[in-house]
Amino acid sequence: MRACLIRERRVLLGTLIGLGAMALSGCDARVENEKKRSTRLGDPVGLAQTAAGFSVGSPRARKVAYVFFDMQCPHCGRLWQATKPLQDRVRFVWIPVALLNDASLQQGAAILAAQDPGAAMEQHEAELLGGGKGLVATAGTAAERDKVQANTKLLELLGVQSVPYIAGRNENSDRVVTHSGAVSTEKLAELLGI
Repeated sequence: MRACLIRERRVLLGTLIGLGAMALSGCDARVENEKKRSTRLGDPVGLAQTAAGFSVGSPRARKVAYVFFDMQCPHCGRLWQATKPLQDRVRFVWIPVALLNDASLQQGAAILAAQDPGAAMEQHEAELLGGGKGLVATAGTAAERDKVQANTKLLELLGVQSVPYIAGRNENSDRVVTHSGAVSTEKLAELLGI
């Protein structure tokens, strides 16, 4: 009887050790998957630098912030307004994506094809605020539409599902900072450390 009890304890102990090892390997696998994911995704700022966009703000500014936006997004329009007071210290790179509707793709391509994308964006936002439909998408080639679609895939690769999405570096800490959604001028300045 005693030998049977010892054998049962050994089996139970072996089972517990095996389960513990499986649980730990599951944790390790999750950690490994997370490491692979973050390595694959890399730095959001580095990935944003590969996107097609247009710059507004001081061309001499050391500070650069990247903004993924949809031409049909009212929150993106609010962020556009919030960036204006900071444009003497920050160069904002606006990266059009197509998340909301068919007009997003066409208007995003048109803004990339514009002679002066900053002026076209200003006019677009004024029209939207006035109840209009924004930029008339008569310009923009298949190449520009492809760029907007590539930008959209890049945003999805980052795991972001809404716009506006800001990626930059905090000037004080030099760490990567990101934010989803519109933000006030003051909060944006705080985020970027300026």
